[in-house]
Amino acid sequence: MKTIKKLSLFLLATLVWGCQGNNKVPTPETCTYFHTGTFKYVGSEDIRIERTSDRQIEYNLNGEGGYIYTDYYSVVWVNECEYYLTLDSTDHHTDLEFTTSDTMWTKITSITRTGYSFIAVKGNETFEGQLKKTNS
Repeated sequence: MKTIKKLSLFLLATLVWGCQGNNKVPTPETCTYFHTGTFKYVGSEDIRIERTSDRQIEYNLNGEGGYIYTDYYSVVWVNECEYYLTLDSTDHHTDLEFTTSDTMWTKITSITRTGYSFIAVKGNETFEGQLKKTNS
């Protein structure tokens, strides 16, 4: 009888834990999934991001015939859920709040099965947003 109670309690705990996947607190195992892939900003579907472990390219796809601009960044992961983006080059020189060599610290603050929320800081400015992973 004790074995059945223990097994039932274990199964119930496993079920409850397994159903909490919609807003997990980032862990090294989960943040790693977002180190590489193709992403888009939630609420700004025109911007696509392609990221490798050490490079990131942002494309604005809302122009006639394709791209309006392309930004190239270096990515340095300081731990599994935090990274620095440094702007290497851009072809978007007007109204851009970044200049070449500007660096922004970014932290993944929560995750879902398909994306993550983040906070980013550059100088005295703080940005918050969400990225949805569209491809590995």
